[in-house]
Amino acid sequence: VWAGKDLHVEWKALPIYGDGEAQNDGRDQYFSHFRVRMVNPSTSAVITTLTTKQPSLVVPFEKLANVGLRAFDLRVALVDVNGGLSAEEVLSVSNPAPVLPSAPTAEGALNSYVVTMSQPTAPDFEGFEVYTSLANGFTPGPSNRRWVGKATKVTLPQLGPGAHYIRVIPVDSFGAGAASVQLTATPVDISARIDGIEDELDNISDDSVLT
Repeated sequence: VWAGKDLHVEWKALPIYGDGEAQNDGRDQYFSHFRVRMVNPSTSAVITTLTTKQPSLVVPFEKLANVGLRAFDLRVALVDVNGGLSAEEVLSVSNPAPVLPSAPTAEGALNSYVVTMSQPTAPDFEGFEVYTSLANGFTPGPSNRRWVGKATKVTLPQLGPGAHYIRVIPVDSFGAGAASVQLTATPVDISARIDGIEDELDNISDDSVLT
């Protein structure tokens, strides 16, 4: 179970030997501890090994972050006082990349544009990254990242005249999810509006002189 950023794991403790004298919690008198191995399911490589005397374990986020995997196996075995091992029980763990519940929207505003997003339900959700470019079909990257934060609605200044192309990426504790579809918004250029009004006033003035 994911509890915020940490992983909480519990399992049922069973005796090692069928004829052993069981303790009150069901474990054999020869029980020493549990060995928990974190394994890369793609390569079967052991990432780290943990031990505990309790049939539960909290894997802190710091250790998970060092692993750098969104999916891994936890393999639990009992170890007796002589170092003997039981067969391992395997639990497959995954923390999928965050997904936007619905497509974000973007619209032009005065010398700016407004991006509205819906928040993912993942318990370790960290925020959004908004990328913007004047180039259609751009690829999100550090050079065009315009905003990072948790707000679901943000107003950003225009980059220049014309259409702005926008993509949103949700981020959790383990990193970034997939980028949204490309959005388009055209800010309202105040200088162009003023020039247009001045032209209209000049035309009105010219008509008045002619009259």
